[in-house]
Amino acid sequence: MSSSVRVTSSPTKGRALTSVHTQRAGTPILALPPTLLLPTTPHLEAFCTYCLAPGTPKACTQCHAAYYCHQSCQRAHWRDVHAKECKPLTKMGQQRAMSLPTQVRLLMQCLLKGESLDTLRGSGDKDPDIEMMAMAGVAYSGLETSEQNVKRASDIVTKIQTNAFNWADDEAGQIGVFLEPTFAMMNHTCTPNAMVQVVGRKIILRAERDIKGGEEIEISYTDYTWPKKMRAAALKSYHFECQCSRCKEDLNVYQVCAATEGNDLDTFSLALGASSIKQHPAATNSDTARAASKLSEDLCSLMKFSDASQYDLTALLMRLRRCKALVEKGLWAVFPLPNILSEVATTLAQHGSFPQALAITCLVAVSGDPHRYPATFFPVRLRALYLIAKLLSHTAADTAAPASTGLDSAMQTALNEIDQVALCQMLLMMVIRLAPLGFAHEWDLAKDANELLSEINQLPGRDREVSLIQSWIQNPTDEQSRAFFKFAVVDPVHTLADLGKTVISELIVN
Repeated sequence: MSSSVRVTSSPTKGRALTSVHTQRAGTPILALPPTLLLPTTPHLEAFCTYCLAPGTPKACTQCHAAYYCHQSCQRAHWRDVHAKECKPLTKMGQQRAMSLPTQVRLLMQCLLKGESLDTLRGSGDKDPDIEMMAMAGVAYSGLETSEQNVKRASDIVTKIQTNAFNWADDEAGQIGVFLEPTFAMMNHTCTPNAMVQVVGRKIILRAERDIKGGEEIEISYTDYTWPKKMRAAALKSYHFECQCSRCKEDLNVYQVCAATEGNDLDTFSLALGASSIKQHPAATNSDTARAASKLSEDLCSLMKFSDASQYDLTALLMRLRRCKALVEKGLWAVFPLPNILSEVATTLAQHGSFPQALAITCLVAVSGDPHRYPATFFPVRLRALYLIAKLLSHTAADTAAPASTGLDSAMQTALNEIDQVALCQMLLMMVIRLAPLGFAHEWDLAKDANELLSEINQLPGRDREVSLIQSWIQNPTDEQSRAFFKFAVVDPVHTLADLGKTVISELIVN
């Protein structure tokens, strides 16, 4: 185990993971390869079986049930487990192998590798479904379905259910499951001090806020921006009821954010200042706070939809109109409004409506994400920065053309007054700078940002602008750099965010 953490015992939670040293917000605490990792069954063909990279991976030519983005991943996975699982998967046929429940497939890997997960604890459930999965895993692995083997397999299934992490992609939802014993020692809270990121084949534990030496490291097993009843439902499989302040007091995202201390990395925040974050009416006014919680609970069902309808604009606008009360109260950070707005923006971009998509994405980035995820470097916030930059690469070309592009005059004027290229460059630099230290070259989002930045840096005639931007990124805390950042990034994004409110109002009315 790493010297930066140690396992301790808690009188109420059992085992716990504690930080040995003080960890600054944003610092990678651990980076370990997972014992088990697998895309979920619906996503097997869209993500690399070994590293979870998205794309169009190629299938194993034997079993057609494992997919790889590169030959190096295929070779590594063969050494890890596929040499043992390929034959059993081939024997059952592609259709059956591809439809195996994810937990059964993970169980097979444990059985075939001789991995019993001895250091972990299971729930001890005697659920018939667990026994059925255990029986299937034993049989498909080619082992004798004896009482002893099935009992051992049942024990492994409960350990997987209790200790595995679901990994979600911002766009595709839950795409994978992984298990790493040290990470499994961490307890849950809806107000965590650390987060987990998957970067390549490594699982990274990163301090979400400053952590003192001797302090317990806690993460959230769910998306902590969900309303209380959704979080409680997601935690049922872990067999406990969360007793954190967020749950006991039913605090909304604005209230939690107001109580969260800032960090040095807030230098890169798109928010207008700490006061704008901590003084939102949903944090300071009890009536607005109660309304935020109630509306969020009432609108939970809007996020239950099929993949087919996820980016259907008509269906999305129907859900957006159901969120009219949140829009009218300015509760841009309250679930499910920011989630739906992000999907609307993605769909508008797919339809070529880049300025509208840009304005909505800016609105979520300044009025939603900072309240939902106080850490400036939270992956959702960095992805929003990248998406804004990506959309700017389209709108910069549009606004360079005559006004016949179809933009309304306010949007056209705003975009013409912004140095879109400089804004794009600075946002991409922020993504790279705020990536996990030492892992920017491996993290897909940072790699994409670096690639786009390299293309933009080739543009001629921008020596003066590039010099100013380089001075800013080298010393972002300097007073002059802060002023430049506000002028070149914060103010333009807020201008576009204000236009985003107009776009949304029109979408709701129409």
